[in-house]
Amino acid sequence: MKANSISILMVDDDEEDWMLLSDAFDELGYRSCLHYEENGEAA
Repeated sequence: MKANSISILMVDDDEEDWMLLSDAFDELGYRSCLHYEENGEAA
């Protein structure tokens, strides 16, 4: 069985929106590999 995966690069200073996005992908059953950057630098 092929695993579904999505990689997202998002630059945003609203951590709440970021967590909602991450949770939404988890609920859909995707294996998350999410990269959060704050002010252009990897957090």
